[in-house]
Amino acid sequence: MAVSKPFSLKKIFTGLFLLIITMGCSKEAPLHWSEFIPDNIPYVIIPEQGATIHDMLSEPYIPLFDDMSPSAIQLISTLEENSSSIEVEAMLLYADTANDWQPVWITKSVSGLQNELAEAYRKPFEQNNYLFNGRKIDKLFISDRVFFVTEISGWMIFSESSLGVENLLRSFYQQEEVMTLGDDQIQPGSVIVNSGGLDQWIHQIIQVTYRPELTGTFEGAGPVSFRINDQPGENQAWQMQGEMELTGDPSPFVRSISSEPADFILDRYIPVNTAAFSIQRLEPRAVPPDDFEPENDTDSYIDQNLSVWRTIASHLDDEFAFAAFAESGAASTSEFLFLRKLSNSSEIRSALNELVNEQLAIRDGNTYTIQSNWLGKLFGSELNPMNDFYLTVYNEVAALANRKGLAESVGSEASRRRVMFYDDDYMDIRDELTGPLSSILYLNSARFGQYIQPWLNPQNYFTELLSNLNQFVITTQAQSGGTSIHVNVSSFQLETEDQPYLEQWVFPLNNSDITGKPILVDIGGSSRDEIVFSTENGSVYALATDGTVVLQTSTENDIPVGPPVIYDWYGNNQNVVMQAAGDKIYAWDDSGNPLPNFPVQLDETITTPLIVMDITRNGVSEMIVATADRKMHILNARGQALSGWPQNTNASITSRPLITQLNGQESVFAFAENTLHAWNVNGSRRNGFPVFMNSPMHGTPAKYNNHLLGSGLDGNLYATGTEGFFADTLSSELSSDSLQVSSLSVSNNALNSSPSVHDLLMRDDSGFFRENLILVQSRDGSLFLYNENGELRFTSSLGQPSSSRFLPVITDLDNNGRQNVVALADFGRLYAWDILNQQRLYDLPTTGMSHLVIGDLLGNGSNEIIAQTRDGLRCWTILQTRTGTEQ
Repeated sequence: MAVSKPFSLKKIFTGLFLLIITMGCSKEAPLHWSEFIPDNIPYVIIPEQGATIHDMLSEPYIPLFDDMSPSAIQLISTLEENSSSIEVEAMLLYADTANDWQPVWITKSVSGLQNELAEAYRKPFEQNNYLFNGRKIDKLFISDRVFFVTEISGWMIFSESSLGVENLLRSFYQQEEVMTLGDDQIQPGSVIVNSGGLDQWIHQIIQVTYRPELTGTFEGAGPVSFRINDQPGENQAWQMQGEMELTGDPSPFVRSISSEPADFILDRYIPVNTAAFSIQRLEPRAVPPDDFEPENDTDSYIDQNLSVWRTIASHLDDEFAFAAFAESGAASTSEFLFLRKLSNSSEIRSALNELVNEQLAIRDGNTYTIQSNWLGKLFGSELNPMNDFYLTVYNEVAALANRKGLAESVGSEASRRRVMFYDDDYMDIRDELTGPLSSILYLNSARFGQYIQPWLNPQNYFTELLSNLNQFVITTQAQSGGTSIHVNVSSFQLETEDQPYLEQWVFPLNNSDITGKPILVDIGGSSRDEIVFSTENGSVYALATDGTVVLQTSTENDIPVGPPVIYDWYGNNQNVVMQAAGDKIYAWDDSGNPLPNFPVQLDETITTPLIVMDITRNGVSEMIVATADRKMHILNARGQALSGWPQNTNASITSRPLITQLNGQESVFAFAENTLHAWNVNGSRRNGFPVFMNSPMHGTPAKYNNHLLGSGLDGNLYATGTEGFFADTLSSELSSDSLQVSSLSVSNNALNSSPSVHDLLMRDDSGFFRENLILVQSRDGSLFLYNENGELRFTSSLGQPSSSRFLPVITDLDNNGRQNVVALADFGRLYAWDILNQQRLYDLPTTGMSHLVIGDLLGNGSNEIIAQTRDGLRCWTILQTRTGTEQ
């Protein structure tokens, strides 16, 4: 017996130890499945009473979850093959360790089902189950997937995420915080959004770089249980409503959406091209917060002169707005601005002018350049991340943005009523919202997807989420007592009209004409083009794709000649802006700063648009212009004439020269009155030149098959080469020493556009064929397409004189796969025809225009037209056209 005592005591102590462990892990059965929902679960979907797995998988939102989750959701139906039906209590969306959602299912237990599943889907030579907190978790090997399943107190939990299942067990054993839900929040047919868990969801989709700024956004917000509204508004695809309880110390964001409801006015200042905007309220602080530390001289000055802060704060209203823009084109990332309603704009200007006097801010009209984290938070709210920004004061608002043009656009857009308040779609939505409101968030899903893309993880599901929305709106209303807010979430599917085109923006030109067709080119190194042009008052602009200023500079009193040139002047992949004006050539970097050694000055006024290229092939670029003293110049990078230049002509050259290889020899070609000049790069004249025509010539020569084409003011199309060009029976031949000049009679009126050559798909009685055709235009408004034999393939008429300032173009105007010829009448009316069926296109903008350029400026798959109009430079998107046969 003495020997057995120690063994017996050891056994007793071991048993007591195991009993303590078991007691520590034990818990009475929960009264409801919601008692083991982890506090960090972002979303819980509660189906209608008695819904089975099959019912859930038939819901319209399941395909969306298929796109957003790596889980094979439809494989869940396999589990019901071992049971007639499994009733679903809830489906949780668990934020896994990867950037994914993983569904976790909670169903009612079916007697013996877990064992049956474990036996049916076990795998030989594998670990088919394991213990977690004393609870067995079975692994089900279904197809090439592994599901984890366990039962607990009358419920079965399963998921492809073992962490998701284990987290629910941790919550059950009170090892993790449990989501606090009231009885009214767990009713069948509800969707619970756990506001406190949204931080984790946001961290899934946002790149790591931006996560610190978003941490704690939803602090103080409790879960919201949404119920679907069975009778949504007329334009609402669906609507959900719920109540959010406020807990603890709310974050600035939560405070801003739970303010006292009131009417908004800032939607009168938010540009209509916004991708998304929100309007909220935060009372400006009377003094800087205790945790504010000065970060620069401006902050330090305010810290020592708090009267500046108090003055500004006392004249700010509590209403502020955030607006996001996807189509700015100004940077590689999307742009945003903050708006703040002002109670006294003159006092705000006075306070800002004090900073200007202290050389702590720069003023340009109503716009201030400011570097101050403190003022960024004061004006924009505590949610504003900007500490280096432009601030524009317009009427009763202040607009803050990282780019001057974007801040200043608020005033110009509001003055022309191109703001959300006057947008028909938005007003239809606003009419269906019951106010007053504490906050509103509006998203145009297509534009917002473009805006947010730079901040998303490369692998994300946000695009799939947005694809199911059209106009998405969230509103909040604080309830009496201040302990909860009513949340309304709506998706509006507004009726779309078959409008042919959409006006995007108008940029005022202050009654000054532009000097040439705008250039669409990237000058800032972003993925988007800018619109670069000059005006007769000497202004040189680069506009973003939303019509706001990216760059503005000036040629002072020199009138620009032609459009600017964008060129990699230093060969370092950094584009510069160059412009001929007066007797000078100007150049600026992409910030508008003059380049060293510019402007370059000549002895006479420049008469042709500037050409910049490495014509000598020595790796250094040259500048080519003509001047009023009848000279053609080639200047090196220092502005000095190349050896052999300038060269004299019989008359001033007023049209852009052509620089190309002809018969293997690089040369400069130009028309001066009735003479075609040609020089080699070294300044020597080419053999056989100059060539004298029977008529003065219009525009620039065009090269085709070692011939030079030109438009005569006598109505003839001329071709110069070493041999004849058009068919003998259709043309006349003129000899000039070693060269032959062929002339084709086109019109009884002068030709007033440079020829252009296009490879086009045509059709005749024998079918379709491709052919190179020469496009010319006559002064009386007729358009012609000739082949190289001189045979007419297409003709049409504007019915009135044509514009000599616009070269007709061939393009697919509405991107329907068919080529169109586009021309302008003398007074600016736009005309276009389908080349194949020779039918005129209708439903085009009817505003008189000039200096027209066509291209997919916004990258939206549709062409934009940018042109000068009476109101300024204007942009339209062409959505569709119709031909004369479709009237």
